[in-house]
Amino acid sequence: MEFALALPILLIMIFGIIDFALLFQAWLSIENVARQTVRYAVTGEYNTAYCNNTYLSVLGDSSSPYYDSNYDNVPDCLGDSYQAEQDYVRLQSIHDASQQWQVALFKDNSAVSNTAKGYFHLTICSDHKDTSGTQLFTFKPLPVMAGPAYAKCLDSNGNSVENAGDPGDSVVIIVDFNHPLITPFLSQVWPMVHLVSYREGVVETFRTSRSIAQPADVLGNTPTPRPPTATFTPSSTATATDTDTPTNTSTPSKTSTPTATSTPSSTPTKTNTPTATPTFACSQFSLGTFSQTTSGGKPRVNININSASGQDTDLSSLIFTWTSYDGANPGQTLNDIMFNSSTLTGTDDINSPSNWTAGGVYTINGGTSDTLRFDFLTADAAWSGIVPANSFGLSVTLSNGCVLNVAAVPFNTPTPSKTSTPTLTFTPSRTPTITNTPTKTATPTKTATPTTTFTPSRTPTPSNTPTKTSTPTASNTATRTSTPTKTSTPTPVTPSKTPTQIIIPSKTNTPLPTRTPVTPIG
Repeated sequence: MEFALALPILLIMIFGIIDFALLFQAWLSIENVARQTVRYAVTGEYNTAYCNNTYLSVLGDSSSPYYDSNYDNVPDCLGDSYQAEQDYVRLQSIHDASQQWQVALFKDNSAVSNTAKGYFHLTICSDHKDTSGTQLFTFKPLPVMAGPAYAKCLDSNGNSVENAGDPGDSVVIIVDFNHPLITPFLSQVWPMVHLVSYREGVVETFRTSRSIAQPADVLGNTPTPRPPTATFTPSSTATATDTDTPTNTSTPSKTSTPTATSTPSSTPTKTNTPTATPTFACSQFSLGTFSQTTSGGKPRVNININSASGQDTDLSSLIFTWTSYDGANPGQTLNDIMFNSSTLTGTDDINSPSNWTAGGVYTINGGTSDTLRFDFLTADAAWSGIVPANSFGLSVTLSNGCVLNVAAVPFNTPTPSKTSTPTLTFTPSRTPTITNTPTKTATPTKTATPTTTFTPSRTPTPSNTPTKTSTPTASNTATRTSTPTKTSTPTPVTPSKTPTQIIIPSKTNTPLPTRTPVTPIG
């Protein structure tokens, strides 16, 4: 019972040990393939058996990426355009050379997709340039072990091709292999491991050496006999005594004084004028501003690198910051980074920032403006309004040591809502509380002082002449004192109404004349 329980675990451990050993052995094998293949590639050798019309006909096919308009259809690789023919033949010869080292690998020769187990692929690429210094071929950043990216060599039109380089060029051999796993359960979840190996070498000057070898007889006869002819002079050493006089002619050697004219050789100190290379000032290089476009409906960010220098330089590395867009669209992925028509990196990056370090030569020509493009993987209907162009940032390092920067402006829409803080300005609205000061308008209540006008109402008492009491009508003029009622303009002040109540008693004082008739009856 215990053995039955332990057996599966024991078998998994045994298979795991075997699987790891096979994986390690496969990695050593592809390392050896890359190393031995690049040794052959740098020699410039090729198998002349491929110098036939059947194999070379692709050079005359205009639909082929290897098409060469100068192909002369001569099956000897030595026609007018023999270099193109030799370069094409070298590619097949290099692949053949790699096969003898492809041992102990679980290859599947029928696997043509890089998603299949047992897939094996060898890529040959170089940094060959044309006469103007423009690099004709680019290879994507070297794939990472167990990563999803596989090597490609692209021409200027984006076609997948191969190139072994000319003398002096760097040639790179890249090996991709999908090693299958055999451990039960594990192979269901992780069926294979992507193994990668690459080696780089400098192509030897095989074409120069061959051109010299053809006229070897001529070049060999001319320089080598000359030193022996000079040896005849020792045979005439006796005459050399006579030649003492010419040794006096060594006095012209004293004319080495003209060698004092070597002082003009101080003019080479003017070769310090190349110190004018301080024209390589970093101020002569700048980055433009970001622009937002689309490519096939997918978001793209563009920016120019401007050079006002008279000399060329190369890209060394860059850091692209897209944090704001990453936050606004978390599911977005940076698909690739382009320099003009060349792909710097095609490895997907799901997080900002994205880094690139030179995996080839990307030249910024003096006095030109080159374009960097950053392409995203997924179409975005909200682009480009989801974030502004200045929310992206970039830092570029050049091979001359200059570092160019465009800082990213953080973009966060909720932050403007904080401007509501000025609503605190309502606190000055408390100042209207000072309007309580109009309560002091109650001071017009002092207009009640006209109530003292009742004193004239008493003046009729001494007048016994009732006729004159009609004059009290004139006392109605006292009612003109009601003109203070115009002070009722401060009608809001309720105390102003109290004087009107006091005027009513003034009319009650009129019964005083009614008493005057009573006195005659007595």
